[in-house]
Amino acid sequence: MVKQSKQRSGWPIKKTLEVLEISRSTYQRWIKPKVWENPPPRCSPGRMYKLLAGERRAIIDYALKHPEIRHRELAWRMLDEDICATSAATVYRVLGQEGLVCRWKPKTKTKGQGRGDKPTRPDEKWQTDIKYVQVGQRNCYLISFMDVYSRYIVHHRLLRCMDGQSVSTEAAAALAKLDSDCRPDIQSDHGSGFIARDFAETLGEFGVTHKKIRPHTPTDNAEIERYHRTIADKLDEHDLSDFIKAQDTIDGIIEQYNHHRLHAALSYLRPVDYYRGDPEVLLAQRRRKLQQARELRKQENLRLRQHMIPWPQESKTVA
Repeated sequence: MVKQSKQRSGWPIKKTLEVLEISRSTYQRWIKPKVWENPPPRCSPGRMYKLLAGERRAIIDYALKHPEIRHRELAWRMLDEDICATSAATVYRVLGQEGLVCRWKPKTKTKGQGRGDKPTRPDEKWQTDIKYVQVGQRNCYLISFMDVYSRYIVHHRLLRCMDGQSVSTEAAAALAKLDSDCRPDIQSDHGSGFIARDFAETLGEFGVTHKKIRPHTPTDNAEIERYHRTIADKLDEHDLSDFIKAQDTIDGIIEQYNHHRLHAALSYLRPVDYYRGDPEVLLAQRRRKLQQARELRKQENLRLRQHMIPWPQESKTVA
């Protein structure tokens, strides 16, 4: 219509548009139908940080090598080992798409009351308890002393009996590992070994305060009770036929627990990182790695989406 009006009237395009009451921007859109029908796709901010193919392959390969580890621990392990820097949610999504997620139903737990303030530094508060361990055809007793702040097992021993003298001997061995000016409060239940006179005298010699939890309330000792469940799961994988073998097996499990296993309650760091390390430095390193990986992922995705603009061909001059 515009072209026909312009041709019949002989008016310029500006006057023709004014008479027809058509804006110039509308006319420009009309004469460029390809641009109007196929607008360039806009890249949303989220797509700029899309997971790269190499990162996806690294997540899947690492998960296949460690099938016993869940997605959150996998994410932090890969970050610490410089394999792939991404969030736990991304790892879960990738594993879910590959059918590698083991779904489980969380158990309902009842929280105890009156546990007091949480410790703010290592060796401020310890918990101790005794766990039954079946070795062959008889029961033995695993006594452990845990630093509550770091979940680190400071001392443990597999005992043949749990009388007051045996328990006090192991308490003295645990406290002897500390400096003379470091004296934690020790919390225990009302077991026979912990209410014995020998145990009280040993703690008195070291100047240590002994606090007992409320009767029939194991949740007050929740940290060491949770540790006992972890130890029980690992012991089920071994055949403890004799006492020496049981000792070596437990030593290996607790070594793994202290120095290699990432603890969910410790921001997926190891207990030794909290007990004798600086967790804030390690967490800052993780945040820095995630930020660097995010920026690199953005640059790579933008590079892959960038359109190549052809150079105009030079016109040949005729001599």
